[in-house]
Amino acid sequence: MFDKHPQVIITDMDRAMYNAIKIVFPNTRHRFCSWHINKHLIEHVYDMRDTESEFASEYKIWYNSRTIEHCEVLWKELITGFKLQNNKWLSKMWNLRHHWVPVYLKDIFVAGMTSTGRSESINSFFDGFVNSNTQLPEFMVQYEKALLTRRHSEEVEDYKTLNSAPVLLSNTNIEIYTSKLYTRAMFKLFQNEFKQSLECGHQKLTSSRNSCTYLVGLSSESVDKWYKVVYEDFESNSILCECAKFETDGFICKHIIHMFFKKQMFDLPSKYIIKRWTIQARHMVAYEKGSLDNFNVQLVTPIMKWDLSNLCHKLVEKASRSEKSFREVYNLICSKLDELSLTVDTTTNNLREQEPITVDITTIRDPIQVRTKGRPKIATRMHSSIEISQNNLKKRTCGACGNKGHYSTTCPKNKKVIAKSVRYFLINIISIHLIRSINLLFYIVTGCR
Repeated sequence: MFDKHPQVIITDMDRAMYNAIKIVFPNTRHRFCSWHINKHLIEHVYDMRDTESEFASEYKIWYNSRTIEHCEVLWKELITGFKLQNNKWLSKMWNLRHHWVPVYLKDIFVAGMTSTGRSESINSFFDGFVNSNTQLPEFMVQYEKALLTRRHSEEVEDYKTLNSAPVLLSNTNIEIYTSKLYTRAMFKLFQNEFKQSLECGHQKLTSSRNSCTYLVGLSSESVDKWYKVVYEDFESNSILCECAKFETDGFICKHIIHMFFKKQMFDLPSKYIIKRWTIQARHMVAYEKGSLDNFNVQLVTPIMKWDLSNLCHKLVEKASRSEKSFREVYNLICSKLDELSLTVDTTTNNLREQEPITVDITTIRDPIQVRTKGRPKIATRMHSSIEISQNNLKKRTCGACGNKGHYSTTCPKNKKVIAKSVRYFLINIISIHLIRSINLLFYIVTGCR
């Protein structure tokens, strides 16, 4: 978008996509899906099938390493301790560790995503609108309906955010400010970190002229599980945490919030606020102002119209604060509408005088079906010799009537079977009538009829 490479792309471990991203997006960080990695790990390492095994616990400790040096040391101990030096899959994954190990990805913003689940959820989003038999013209109509449904749900969520107030845990400026700034969903995540920050403790490690280093963590945990927090540049109040939650998820962690209170910083600095998580994010302009220099009416997109509508909405909100500003904006809009009406009429007349433009008609057809990844819907696997021999076995026939599908003991033409069925039928009929007679007698005797 706007001739810029995406900052990060999360995919599964598909080799073709891996090679294509390196060529097309050389400046983009490529991250592997954590869910797919765990799936392959269970397939290639037998001990991971038991989540309570010793290997699983050691692997979890290594995976959550806090420094690159510590990660490399623990990896060698893990491979050597469980004798996995000859495991080719683990060796390959170690060579690709910069694409999936968290300690190597602390410097990229992924909005809290570590798997492709959010992007793949778009498949369920279209459920009920399209299916595998939907034709291309119908798909376009259903696609518009799906977008309208999504926009409606977003408007409902915006309404709840703007017309409700969350329950606060304290009267601190940070919590009050973020409750009015963040959306409902985002504030719940922040409030969870805020709540845990009240249960944190700290220890001072080092101190210098420009910075101080602390260990911060939950008081209920051992100190070796605490994180290093560096408070540097006293003038700008900059705080960095070893967990890198702000760098990866976009909101500050409980360790930084705890240090804010420790340093008596009761207001959240603006540099720790990412606009995409705020209520006003939907009203921001989604295109660059410089793109209007070469404006073409044929290139106006629905997003540009949506942004213009949002700007008008903000103008109305600010103009409604006083009678003077309201009248000025009202008169300005009326005069601009009259001016645009004359301009549009003139442009329309000029277009009518021009020669008609012939347009080549292109027939759009359904795309050619391609072979997809994974197991085909119709099983085409080769059957084993045992399965083939079982299918070729001669089916047994009834010795009484000669038909297939039953034996002589269950043959419907067998007199013993018929007599047995009749006997069961009569017993059931007699039992039902006997129970009804007993119930009737009970009601008569007790007077409950």
